[in-house]
Amino acid sequence: MLRDGARRSVPLASLVPGDVVPAAVAAQLGFTYAPVMQQWFATRPVAPDDGLVILGCGVALMLVLEGEKLLLRRLGVPELQGSPA
Repeated sequence: MLRDGARRSVPLASLVPGDVVPAAVAAQLGFTYAPVMQQWFATRPVAPDDGLVILGCGVALMLVLEGEKLLLRRLGVPELQGSPA
């Protein structure tokens, strides 16, 4: 136990790492495609072609960011103060 009765903060992702991403995907799909949600929020489902474009952009962005991290590590650039690992 920490001093003064303080508790440690434990991120949810560290408790159930395998369940967080599928739960987030399921929630997003429910929001996007459930007729009740479409009525409440006045939304429309994403067309399959548009969904593939969105997915491709996400993958491309992830690859660019991971490439940047790899390049900075190889160049020996020190990490910025307070940046996530």
